Amino acid sequence: MFRLLLRPRNVGMAFLLTLAISAFGGTDHAQATTACVPGPGDQPETGLQGDVPLDVRTVAGGFKGFWCRMNKVGQNVLFNRGTYGATAIWGPCAYSSIRNPSNPALPTTGVYVLDVSVPSNPTTGVLLRTPAMLQSYEGLRAQNGILLGSGQQLPDVDVYDVSEDCLHPSFKSTHQTPGYAGLHNVQDNHGGWLHYDGKTFWGVPFIGSNILLEPTRVDVHAVTFDDPANPVDYINWNRLQLPPEIRDMVASTSNFHDVTTNFDGTRLYMALYGGAGFNPVGTCANGMMIMDSSDIAKRRPNPQLKFIKWFSWCDQPTAAYGNGTSASAHTTQYVVHKNGKPYIITTDEGPALFQVNSGGNCLQRTYSRLIDISDELNPKIVATWNPAINDAANCTIGENGQTYYPHYVGVDNKNHMSQVLYAAYWSGVRVVDFSDPTNPKEVAYYNSPANPALTPSNASDHSAPPIPYDEANCFLYTGWTDNGLEILEITDPKYNACLRKAATGGGMIAGNVPADSGNGKGNGNGHKADIQFSVSAKRVDAGLGRIEGNLELSDQANRTTIRLNEFVSLGSVRNQCGTVTVGANAVEFSGNGLFNGKPASFRVCVQDNGEWDGGPAHVALAHSNGQQLLRELIQDLEWLDPRWRDHDPHIRKTPDQFYLTCTDGCSYTVGGAVDNGNIQVRQQ
Repeated sequence: MFRLLLRPRNVGMAFLLTLAISAFGGTDHAQATTACVPGPGDQPETGLQGDVPLDVRTVAGGFKGFWCRMNKVGQNVLFNRGTYGATAIWGPCAYSSIRNPSNPALPTTGVYVLDVSVPSNPTTGVLLRTPAMLQSYEGLRAQNGILLGSGQQLPDVDVYDVSEDCLHPSFKSTHQTPGYAGLHNVQDNHGGWLHYDGKTFWGVPFIGSNILLEPTRVDVHAVTFDDPANPVDYINWNRLQLPPEIRDMVASTSNFHDVTTNFDGTRLYMALYGGAGFNPVGTCANGMMIMDSSDIAKRRPNPQLKFIKWFSWCDQPTAAYGNGTSASAHTTQYVVHKNGKPYIITTDEGPALFQVNSGGNCLQRTYSRLIDISDELNPKIVATWNPAINDAANCTIGENGQTYYPHYVGVDNKNHMSQVLYAAYWSGVRVVDFSDPTNPKEVAYYNSPANPALTPSNASDHSAPPIPYDEANCFLYTGWTDNGLEILEITDPKYNACLRKAATGGGMIAGNVPADSGNGKGNGNGHKADIQFSVSAKRVDAGLGRIEGNLELSDQANRTTIRLNEFVSLGSVRNQCGTVTVGANAVEFSGNGLFNGKPASFRVCVQDNGEWDGGPAHVALAHSNGQQLLRELIQDLEWLDPRWRDHDPHIRKTPDQFYLTCTDGCSYTVGGAVDNGNIQVRQQ
């Protein structure tokens, strides 16, 4: 038994520390009609919501872009290779694929690994060129330190380990899915889903053949990666295994398209790609299938997918769409809303998008559904959303071939969702607030300017793939056919928690005394000196108002004083900031002030690495000598067992960091570890 002995002076302190530590209904439903309200610096749409009119596409230099309450943080055009596939993110890395390369042998074909540690300047690194990575699309995923790519129109699935070094993925295996293992006519993984634990991949072939004519074909299959180097085909399934009455309802549709699972993998949600655009007889063979996938999740022998519910889009019609049909069910995304209920987000695509009658009216259009599945036997559409360009009355789809529809999605937080992020093809990226699930409203959008090197003169660029969301920094990772990877940010603090951070503190950092003894540049080769600073920066009104605060810095060795008290921006770190790195515990802000009494502008980054971070120990010991007493107690604990340092989250494991650079009116940069002080970064 371990017995803790303390020197007498710390008995009272131990007591204080102990106290601190212990201490389905109607046939209609809500549909959003609101559009984003522009703010300062925005360049809003000139026509219908979601439309890019011909007159703004054919101007000199091409389409200049639309944006509302969003801006671009960083971009990499990936050598203008075009035909962007999909994006995955893991740590300070992003992975960008190509969907339909013109020539797989070209040196730019494959999945690029990008260093996004400086989000304003994502830089390409290694290129992954294993078989599936040559043209991976919807099945490019990163989960739990595993990067997986499934080949568009290929049988291959490639697996890499990115847990140790995301910039240099470690190749583990290439696996060929059942089409090349003796099963008939299964030749690709058009859709794909990697479970959150990185150990189960669900692949969806996209074939075009009738299940009744080809009864041995596969609708969905699962491959397990308990050992990433040795994948196992775990189950192959098709609709003929459904109860007969359900099988007959859905047999006329050729394919499923996308799948997703719940968090523990015991439920599978499948989009059946039907609708009137394919087969008028099968108009209602279009919607979502819910299956029990517990056997696969729990690795049971002789696994089965068990039917739970078939939910046709005809089951809950709306006034706008008559009998409930629309374009083909395309994607499914499982989320838990911040109200605690589980939902599925769906979108549509397919030939029905292009049906127009002689009067120019769209017969079949598309929208996104939010489906409450808290009662999985009785799912209910609680809201739909589409931009106005997708309304049944607005049919401009024939205008120079541009197709507008919500295609793929992302969310701000899969466990606590309030926002859905739509990749809406030529309507660009749209952000819709579902805080009230029955009353969605668009709060931001971004439609990228044309890329003159690739975008046709009468067109605009479009965004199709799923949108990974960096929750720690509130950045959207979007893919554009011509523009490559674009990292975006919502600019309204109401819908961007990272804009509601507050930074306070101060201390000292080590500086240099220049060899010429005071040139004001802070980069000489003389002896060390301390630079003192204090900082406070936040938005008022609980993070929703203007930015206010103050920064003062005194560098006596360099005869430099700085004061910043007019703030221009505040948010997540996006630029190079010396030793400050991107993360939830860091803030970057900029503004104007004085450098040695003369006007100047500055950019500042601070990082809170955890010492005295407002946790219970700090609150309990907030008296004049509390910090000194706690330091002495920590010294005692470390003396007895050095591991104590790692067990207390309020003990700094690495120093707080500070960085300042002059951006106009002076030449001065300083940064480094904070000593004899503390920085606190808090969420308002």
